[in-house]
Amino acid sequence: MDKGIESLKAEERFIFPGEQVPFSDKDKTKLQIGHGLAYFYQADKLFATQTGWLKQPTKKKISINYNRGKYIPVIGDSVIGQVMIRHSEGYKVDIGSIRQAQLGILAFENATRKNRPNLQVGSLVYARVICIDNETEPEIECVNPLNGKSVYGELKGGFLVHKLSFHLCRKILEKDHPFLSILGASIPFEVAIGSNGRIWIHSENLGITITLAQAFKKCEYLNDNEMIKVCEETIREAHKWMHHNIPYEQKNN
Repeated sequence: MDKGIESLKAEERFIFPGEQVPFSDKDKTKLQIGHGLAYFYQADKLFATQTGWLKQPTKKKISINYNRGKYIPVIGDSVIGQVMIRHSEGYKVDIGSIRQAQLGILAFENATRKNRPNLQVGSLVYARVICIDNETEPEIECVNPLNGKSVYGELKGGFLVHKLSFHLCRKILEKDHPFLSILGASIPFEVAIGSNGRIWIHSENLGITITLAQAFKKCEYLNDNEMIKVCEETIREAHKWMHHNIPYEQKNN
């Protein structure tokens, strides 16, 4: 089986900053380098920049799952941000990184200068990282480049769970992870998951929303089997709230 990272063979391993990650020459042009890794062109070598678990979920992507420090933006990441500053060309958004991100006024689906979102300071947005540079602020947008449409945009109402581990959020975002599909099959709710350690949840019932928020927090240090048990407990608890009409209020945690 062809693998871009020769030493992994589809298995995780713990890695430290400065440690070299070997890869085959034929795969380096198509390998997507993610969080916690840096490719040095002159040396033609790949090194770890963070302490964490080295993972290669697909042949074309490799990253390090780490839980400490500020969020480091990576192109293609989905993130949840909060508008901090409005200006004539767009917004400055806190995404949990060292620098605030730039969100242009036209970086929305079907946006024009006459027809554009009017975000307020404090508004939450679900966006995608499109540009990073060591010298400038990262850029984000609320458009899917594949079809111009997406789930990205302003997150209205809901409950924001922040300060979750990057590892947990990225784990749940994996296509084959069952956590969201199990919950979604039994509980009606909306969710946006950011690779920057933030999760936004919305349902028609405040009790269900809080129950779901607690479920995500419980999963911080659990394996997959333990997370499935949390799903089962959450579904039972949420069903108790489905017959209660509790007014919804926006809360942040």
